[in-house]
Amino acid sequence: MRRRLLTVLSAGLATFGLCACSMDEPVEGALVNTDPMARQVTTLMASIGVEVDGKRLAPGHLVEARVSVDGTHWGVFGFDGAPPDDWQVGADGEALLRAAIAEDLTLTDSAPDTVAGWHTFLARALPAGDHVFQLTELTLRNGAGEEVSVTSSAWMPFRVEAGDATAWIGDLVFTLDALP
Repeated sequence: MRRRLLTVLSAGLATFGLCACSMDEPVEGALVNTDPMARQVTTLMASIGVEVDGKRLAPGHLVEARVSVDGTHWGVFGFDGAPPDDWQVGADGEALLRAAIAEDLTLTDSAPDTVAGWHTFLARALPAGDHVFQLTELTLRNGAGEEVSVTSSAWMPFRVEAGDATAWIGDLVFTLDALP
């Protein structure tokens, strides 16, 4: 009798163990998803140039960019390098904007202090589909510390394909009449 009870118990536990493990497909939005096609965009890239009276401003003058996506604040992002001493107009080149969620400069001023705050902050990833990009403000600076802020209300459409982690926005050129 005892042996039969152990056999029945062992068979019951084994059946319960098999039923508890599921071989179903992962649920969308689950915390762990190894499918590379489920990845979402967390980095936006664009080439940015500034023209003053028809001549290109040296890319080193670009200091900071405020970005919105789909009408929602995406972040504030910096550019590499120190600005030239004086305003250099007539230079070649553009600056590359790399707007990665984890590199948002607003984190240094007011980082989330709760798990829910971090979740909301990092949940800004873009799913596949059509989106619109806006560079709402661009800050320029020379080596003497003089700053100029350029605002824009223009939108640039872009598309995110399934599986992308980075989206290329395109080439953006700001046109100014003069510098201070």
